[in-house]
Amino acid sequence: NVLHDDEAASVLDLYGEYCRGETNEDELHAAVGNRGYNCSFFRTGWKWAATKPNVKVVLTTRDAEKWADSWLVVAPLSIYVTQRPYRWIKSLQAVVPNIYERMREVPTGGHPEKFFDRDGL
Repeated sequence: NVLHDDEAASVLDLYGEYCRGETNEDELHAAVGNRGYNCSFFRTGWKWAATKPNVKVVLTTRDAEKWADSWLVVAPLSIYVTQRPYRWIKSLQAVVPNIYERMREVPTGGHPEKFFDRDGL
């Protein structure tokens, strides 16, 4: 049972615990599994997955131009989570640093100022 983005709120507390360093990756995935999910899109890292013989990782490739176009549609999310009313949600605020990393640092190769710059992606 895949944990889709629109269901992430149901495990936001677990993501928050992980992002605050209260749990490790094993505990995060076990807790998500206890809620009925066996697959999530939460970025934990290939190094963790490589140590788990029963974990399967799906690597996909997309046309770079199409990916950039779709990315620019969702990129504002990293701003929205810091504004009202979302900044009032404590469980969401715990994962804001992870959202920032996933949405600004990773796609731009460590140049977060370029996350709205199509050529910087």
